[in-house]
Amino acid sequence: MNESVIVSALDLGTNSVKCLVAQVDSAGRLEVITELRRITRLGENLGATGRLLPAAIARTCDAVCEMVQSARASGAEHIRIAATAAMRDAENAHELIDCVQGAVGVTIDVISGEEEARLSFLGVRSIPGFECGPLCLVDIGGGSCEWAMGNDSEITFRRSLPLGAVRVTEARLTGDPPCVESIEQARNDIREMLMEIPDPAGRMAGVGGTFSTMAAVAQCRVGVPVRIEGFRLTADEADTQIALYAARTVSERREIAGLEPGRADIILAGALIARLCMARAGVDSLVVTGRGLRYGLALKIAREALRE
Repeated sequence: MNESVIVSALDLGTNSVKCLVAQVDSAGRLEVITELRRITRLGENLGATGRLLPAAIARTCDAVCEMVQSARASGAEHIRIAATAAMRDAENAHELIDCVQGAVGVTIDVISGEEEARLSFLGVRSIPGFECGPLCLVDIGGGSCEWAMGNDSEITFRRSLPLGAVRVTEARLTGDPPCVESIEQARNDIREMLMEIPDPAGRMAGVGGTFSTMAAVAQCRVGVPVRIEGFRLTADEADTQIALYAARTVSERREIAGLEPGRADIILAGALIARLCMARAGVDSLVVTGRGLRYGLALKIAREALRE
């Protein structure tokens, strides 16, 4: 008889906080109970100062605490928080750790970029039909971009690059709208960093808010119901959206159907990263999924809990 446990996994990113509450059994089957997400822009101005802003800490702490309380109300017996690029980079990361620990008694684990890539890979492997075979995963966040490749359960390559939608925006795309020269500089930066990635093989999956936003915009443009999970994003569609965002101010982007207003200022950078990742992989399309880091973390939490 399979045992099961209700767990909650929080992904504390540079741009947003995501929370998954799920029931997971001993066979690794995962049933979602609830998902929550909030844009908090924890990494606001981090590249310039090296520190988390007090306002960013406060709004992120509030969001995390609300999610932890919601997870407990949903029956979560084990709760973990994994923090990524912004917390790895910030010299005052302990301030947010102390804030959350004092408020709800849960410790924030600042994980490495390689562990972030591994957990995202495990999350995508939980998708029916993606359990085996060669897989190339790209996870675009606010402060970093994770790559993981493998065959079946074995990960053969994983790397975290300092390529995030917030990071690239603050470094290169500060104009409103940005000029042609700054967009080309951003492209060159991204291409140079992607030279670290070996030749990928197998199906390619895209995880993160950039990919889900691009999927939503693509479907809204043609007037079909939005379905993020499993959407196939093409290179041509990515090129179309880059041109769309580059020609508009942040205010004008907020009016684009399918584009979450809080992501309007960073979506151009995200789309550039997405398109150049596809070019590096030599693919003309990829599958978009929401099953990233928090799904992999939920499976890890459950596996450990059921062994106790």
